[in-house]
Amino acid sequence: MDFRILDASAFYAGVPFQTSKTHFTTSLVYEEIKHIKKNQDVLSTLIETNRLKIIEPEKSDIKQATEAAKKKWGFTTIISRRYLNNCIRN
Repeated sequence: MDFRILDASAFYAGVPFQTSKTHFTTSLVYEEIKHIKKNQDVLSTLIETNRLKIIEPEKSDIKQATEAAKKKWGFTTIISRRYLNNCIRN
């Protein structure tokens, strides 16, 4: 399966707008970035074409994403530490 879990910085960098791959983010991140390209309705288009899916990860999903990021990059560059810590504590 080829997909990416995006934080807000990925949207500011234009990552989901440069590919037709499926990307995932959380409602918390979506609230932070929903103003991006609002006039062109780009985020809605990404959602309607299944290129962006807004999900709320399970704790086990967060743990798996964290381990994959640690293995590849040394730490969690795909999800913020603060967000992960809040999710894991709850």
